[in-house]
Amino acid sequence: GGPEYEGCNEYLTVTRPDVIEDIHRSYLKAGADIIETNSFGSTPVVLAEYGLAHEARRLNQESATLARRVAEEESTPGRTRFVAGSMGPTTKTISVTGGITFDELAADYHIQAAGLIEGGADLLLLETSQDTLNVKAGLEGIDRAFAELGREIPVAVQGTVEPMGTLLAGQDVEAFYTSLSHRDLLWIGLNCATGPTFMTDHIRSLAALSKFPVACVPNAGMPDEDGNYNETPEAMAATEMMIKGKNGLTVLNDRPVNAETPPHNLDDDVTPTARHFIRNNGIPPGDMNADTWTLTIDGFVDNPLKLSIADLKSKFEVITRKICIECGGNGRAFFDPKAKGNQWSLGAVACAEWTGVRLIDVLKAAGVKKEAIYTAHYGADTHLSGKPGKLPISRGVPIKKGMDSNNLIAFAMNGEAIHPMNGAPLRLHIPGWPGSFSHKWFNRMQLRDVVHDGTKMTGAAYRLPPHPVAAGTKVDKKTMVFIESMVVKSLITSPESGIKLPKGERSVRVHGHAWAGDNSVSSLHLSIDFGVTWIHAKLDSPANRYAWQNFSQTVKLPQKGYYEIWARATDDQGRTQPFAIAWNPKGYMNNSMHRISVYAS
Repeated sequence: GGPEYEGCNEYLTVTRPDVIEDIHRSYLKAGADIIETNSFGSTPVVLAEYGLAHEARRLNQESATLARRVAEEESTPGRTRFVAGSMGPTTKTISVTGGITFDELAADYHIQAAGLIEGGADLLLLETSQDTLNVKAGLEGIDRAFAELGREIPVAVQGTVEPMGTLLAGQDVEAFYTSLSHRDLLWIGLNCATGPTFMTDHIRSLAALSKFPVACVPNAGMPDEDGNYNETPEAMAATEMMIKGKNGLTVLNDRPVNAETPPHNLDDDVTPTARHFIRNNGIPPGDMNADTWTLTIDGFVDNPLKLSIADLKSKFEVITRKICIECGGNGRAFFDPKAKGNQWSLGAVACAEWTGVRLIDVLKAAGVKKEAIYTAHYGADTHLSGKPGKLPISRGVPIKKGMDSNNLIAFAMNGEAIHPMNGAPLRLHIPGWPGSFSHKWFNRMQLRDVVHDGTKMTGAAYRLPPHPVAAGTKVDKKTMVFIESMVVKSLITSPESGIKLPKGERSVRVHGHAWAGDNSVSSLHLSIDFGVTWIHAKLDSPANRYAWQNFSQTVKLPQKGYYEIWARATDDQGRTQPFAIAWNPKGYMNNSMHRISVYAS
């Protein structure tokens, strides 16, 4: 558009639509479900600075039309993408800067809202709001647009809290919410200004008050006095996602939530709830009330059951067991070529203490018919698409494994209610096999007369090639076989990899855990010389079957320098951990030896 339009990014919608389209598409490719129109400053009062006030309605229409087209092109039958019409705070605030009246601002917002609706926006977003009077003017303008066009679309509002702890106009989060609580909002939230760290308490306060869903958009913040944005992509990526009741986890993705535990945070013999990894396939249920939760047992049974958690506690023996659970894809991040899926490194494993009743006791009460050959597990989580009836996961096991006396229907974790992200209020445990069999938010088990064909039981899901293959080999899905028992594995949890010993110190106490699926670990060896020689470590017996086994040993380094400490477990069948990964297309069952680095000076 020329130098006279420098800073008017909104004008790029008509002068360089290709640039804006690329930005929209990049957000959708990265996983966004909602993209915003390039209309943040497309009100007459802002555009007047560039002599474009008369173009306001057209620019808003064009920005929404462009975003609408890209969203539709990137949508799929199972996942619809949406367009939010961006309505910024303008360059004027009624309470602070003055220079504009309420009616004038409402009239400007009317023009903007009408253009966005005409262009195809799914919702209107009044964002980066710094003055509740401006927001009210915006809502008034939106109402006028609704009246003019004879139709309405949802509206959301996001405020901006300054480092001083209030909006620019002086309202705190509570006042901001109270002044808008009478509206029917799609959501209310905060964005910009301070980045994620300082937004936490304000979001917590807003969430405690709000009857609406709460949004948090910790973007680049506000520029400093030199015009620089301190919230860089790198700084944002390093910010730990806050999950209530969890700490020390590394978040892999947030939709669905998946998070692993760094090895040094797994040093406890019994994994604390706060450090237990999270593996979700869908969206957790909104209602996890233990008092109203029921479990249905049906299918090929003599007596179909519908049991409350109180029924489970009163009708069956309650037991407590330490259970090691590991995701079948743990270690996928180290595959080369890369395998698709969550890039777990080492921490998708845990051994918490679980309390519940034996699955076999419940199945016996239901009466297992001779036709039953497979279980089918169901939970209350929903598919990411939101499509009714579409399940995120439903796995099952052969009836022989289902009737194993070590399987547990758990209602407590480490002596307390199960954490919501770990399956509250009821979780199934099928120990020794991939964690995907241990259904979370467990509400139904069906016994079937065929191999269960639920979600993630078909295709290549949780399957391996029938024979070893070279890395990168394409394998026919029809030939692949189910993963059943997990393999022998170990993890060094202390010291943390990369430790630098005090000058002259040569002794290192090594501690960790080992497990072997349906088997037990018979020995654990360590090496400090890249596998030339091996040191026998002290290995504890499991607290009960399917608990991991703790090992420890103090090793002495011969001189200063760089060392790697390797751990190698051997199971009771004589099978030991390999040095290299047995590659497979889906990145499962990586049980290669764990290695940490130590520096002696």
